Amino acid sequence: DKVNVYTVTATMGKDVPVQSQVTVAVKADAKTAHVVSVVASPDTITADGVDSSTITSRVEDDYGFPVEGVDVSYTLDTKGRPVVNIPTTRTDQSGQVTATITSTLAETLTVNVQVPGTANQSAAITLLASTADESKSLLKSDVGTLMADYQHSAKLTLTLQDKYGNP
Repeated sequence: DKVNVYTVTATMGKDVPVQSQVTVAVKADAKTAHVVSVVASPDTITADGVDSSTITSRVEDDYGFPVEGVDVSYTLDTKGRPVVNIPTTRTDQSGQVTATITSTLAETLTVNVQVPGTANQSAAITLLASTADESKSLLKSDVGTLMADYQHSAKLTLTLQDKYGNP
């Protein structure tokens, strides 16, 4: 039913033991290990370099048993910029691995997780700009001088950015 250590006792006839108990360790099949789930929590964070999202992934064998001690690799799909690799981690005894994501760039990231040689699973993280920073924000006018005649107008454009330059 599950990966564990079991004690087996053989009996014959009316509960007569044939031999003493034997302990059998049942292990997951690491050769068929693959990522079955990836969850980002929370899936929306502030792009301030402090707020973080934890990526939790689960690895199982073809029979649904958690696989311990398997290397798991991560890549971040950064929409055309160079792909970022996160260091490889190893599954724990429950078949889980975690990684933490922080950034100062407001965007939506796709985190791809895989056991090398198998298909990847992914989760998305939305990184939102922080609060507006006056030194990075800009107010522009399309004219330098405006006649006070109610006939002319100016187009004002306010571009707000956080301290990392995110709009």
